[in-house]
Amino acid sequence: MNKKIASTTVLAVGSLLTSLSISLAANAQESTSSSTASIATAPASTTAATTTEPAAATSTLPLGSIKAPKVGDFAPTVGLKVLTTGARNYELQDTKGRRAYGKTEYFAGVTHTSGWGAQAMAVTRGTTYSAAAADQSAYGAGNPSVSLMHPIFKNSDVKVKGMFRKYFNVTDSAKKNDYNHVAYYLNADWKLARGWAVANSLVPRTFLKGTYVDNDTIVYADDTTTVTNAIYPWMKLGLGQVFAFERHQAAANGTSLQLFPVAMFTPSENIYIEARWYLPVHKVNVVDDTPERVALDNSQAQLFMQISM
Repeated sequence: MNKKIASTTVLAVGSLLTSLSISLAANAQESTSSSTASIATAPASTTAATTTEPAAATSTLPLGSIKAPKVGDFAPTVGLKVLTTGARNYELQDTKGRRAYGKTEYFAGVTHTSGWGAQAMAVTRGTTYSAAAADQSAYGAGNPSVSLMHPIFKNSDVKVKGMFRKYFNVTDSAKKNDYNHVAYYLNADWKLARGWAVANSLVPRTFLKGTYVDNDTIVYADDTTTVTNAIYPWMKLGLGQVFAFERHQAAANGTSLQLFPVAMFTPSENIYIEARWYLPVHKVNVVDDTPERVALDNSQAQLFMQISM
């Protein structure tokens, strides 16, 4: 991608997210650091977004849906996930600050009617800085992965499933640190009365390698919970929290907690859109991709979209 065009595009999305965060804050009120070099993953806060599933029936959604043809008991899946994270206020005030972070995941897989499945994923990502620091903007490939999904429990109101994921070192940071990055996703969804729902996603990660330095991350885990209400069959509003824990080789362990209003849109079974505005309420020591301190100017907007069939 032409670097100038990519930078302009990400800056535009970042500006949109800044405006969107103000709107989300108003809607929520009406309806209710420096990171270690050994981590080269997406923000922990993307977990819930990437695992949320549309709950509305096809007939109640504004747009039609397209389903991939099944082969016996197997259903192929293909699609992409686009995550854009805006700058925090102090970064916007910095003439050489970061303006936006973007990541796109391209996935293809197959799922059996039993709930078991497998998936392969490629990643591109980029960070855009202000014009005064344009030389720091970077775009390129992220670390690809393969995943194994499995069912745990399911009835008419509760669904629990898990997924093992193995990453492969492609980025310069991953190659330099030469770690073995493995993650496990434990996802649960509860349907409640009157359109209410609770979703939880717990994701522990390990970064294993032969030799560590003091600041290297060994274990990273985040837990995301959302409580939402269906305003329309295609729209939900709610609140959520994401708690993160990071264990280092010798440096002090880090913890963080962020709260967020959330808006979810499902115009089609093939399209899912989610917007969040993160508000930090707790931070101790170093935790990857979290605010340096608890302050309003460390709040941050995020937009996620998934297109799949």
